[in-house]
Amino acid sequence: MKLEHGRLRLGHESGGRPRLTGLGDGVHVSLSHGRGYAALGFTTLAPLGVDVEVVRPVPAERLADRWFTSEEAAWVRSRRKRDRAHAFFWLWTQKEAMGKAIGSGLADGGLLRPATLPRSRFRPSPAHPLPARPGADRPTVAVRHVRPGVLLAVAVLGRHSRLPPVDVRCQDDEPSSGGSAA
Repeated sequence: MKLEHGRLRLGHESGGRPRLTGLGDGVHVSLSHGRGYAALGFTTLAPLGVDVEVVRPVPAERLADRWFTSEEAAWVRSRRKRDRAHAFFWLWTQKEAMGKAIGSGLADGGLLRPATLPRSRFRPSPAHPLPARPGADRPTVAVRHVRPGVLLAVAVLGRHSRLPPVDVRCQDDEPSSGGSAA
């Protein structure tokens, strides 16, 4: 990649996906921010999406019933009560990142786009990254913790045996806490 001096610009495609120009052709970028965190992902491989969410108390069962597939909503309801909000946000970050990679966001039924449920026991802990397997009709996606209670999902368009190299930076927006995690 070659930076064109003074020409780095951030714009948006017609569907709302961020577009970074001035780094040469083929650089894909995605942004997410909220509740004190920001994430930036970029790669030359393929369109990608990132989403960062802080796990917080929400009516997880009601939200899952409204926004997720029936299988996903049942999975959220089947978690221990104290883990349901975490399970909800684990699925939500996948869907948000997939929608950004595809370029449609959550519009047009994006929340009903199937996410991958864990094949093993779900443990909402930073010590246990929870990779999602790609499907024929969705991007490769991985969900991990960047801090306790903070989830980051990264999705790259296309099928891959594992998440390909993507540079992701996630930082606290708060000046006093600083730090980054990839």
